[in-house]
Amino acid sequence: MEHFSKVLAIVRAFKVQVLNRVRWLWEDLPDGYDSFWLLDIYLAVAGKSLKSLVEPLFFFIYYASLIIVGTVFVVILREPFSFITLVVLSSTTISALECYCLCYLLDSFKDINETITDHAFCLCSQLPHSGDHHADYVDVRATLMVVGYFCRHGMSFQCAGIGDISSVVFADLVNISYSVLTFLLNVL
Repeated sequence: MEHFSKVLAIVRAFKVQVLNRVRWLWEDLPDGYDSFWLLDIYLAVAGKSLKSLVEPLFFFIYYASLIIVGTVFVVILREPFSFITLVVLSSTTISALECYCLCYLLDSFKDINETITDHAFCLCSQLPHSGDHHADYVDVRATLMVVGYFCRHGMSFQCAGIGDISSVVFADLVNISYSVLTFLLNVL
């Protein structure tokens, strides 16, 4: 009987600790919640500005790389090696690397948005419900769900004729450039 009373005392002490933590969460959450919401708004505004800059830039870089990489390598392979061919080869490589870096950065941006989405939905599912703070609970949960949804579906970078810009697009660029190279080598 004595062991049972000790276990019961431990359970009661644990319950008091949990209730104190829940009360602390709902009393201190609004301060961090406002900064989280403002960060999401800032990310949305920065993403729209970035989108209007990146899409035309990527259009130029992608199609220039597509034309340059496929055709310049034919010229380089047909001409004797000189300083000029080295300069042309390095500028062609830099053009392709620009396209790769832009694709990689946009993939990283998408990964960051997915991570934010995962954390928002994880926080949403782990919020403790308290009857005293039901309105706060509903407000925070709805906000986390909106943030998660926006981060998952709100920002995509697309280019004319390409679709979503990603590392897969760069792999397609390399394949198309190689096809152009082999075609020109067979024709010339």
